[in-house]
Amino acid sequence: MRKKVRSQPGFTLIEMLLVVAVIVILLAISIPAVMGAVDNARHEADAKAERAAMALANGLLQTNSLPNGVDGKPAFQFLYDPENGKLVVRDSGSMDLTPYPPYGQCRKAEHNHTGKRLWVQVQTESGKIDLLWAEKLGGTSEPNWNKNLCDP
Repeated sequence: MRKKVRSQPGFTLIEMLLVVAVIVILLAISIPAVMGAVDNARHEADAKAERAAMALANGLLQTNSLPNGVDGKPAFQFLYDPENGKLVVRDSGSMDLTPYPPYGQCRKAEHNHTGKRLWVQVQTESGKIDLLWAEKLGGTSEPNWNKNLCDP
């Protein structure tokens, strides 16, 4: 006599493997899209910081309100501090960067601002404003000056 096989509630191994495979496929599709969105958001944050630094420097230049450096003359090189939206005067060739943590977030290969600071230079003769993402500023003759900027 045949014994009846009782059906037990639950999923078979094949069903479980199929569900896991579908989840893995969905993750493989969605993770790159999410990471791209995160990179774009970081890039936009850096581009906004550049626009804010440019506007602030332009306003100071047009109103003849450039702050004085340690020598008493109007300073022309600044560090943009995005935490409070201010330009910090660079003291005669050097600056204590301790209170200003690196800001740059964009990791796009063509920009690579990650962990860098946004420097601003105002040329009072021509009224030109230059920006640079760099860890530290070596002076106006630095070869990368005004090179690593975000697209507007």
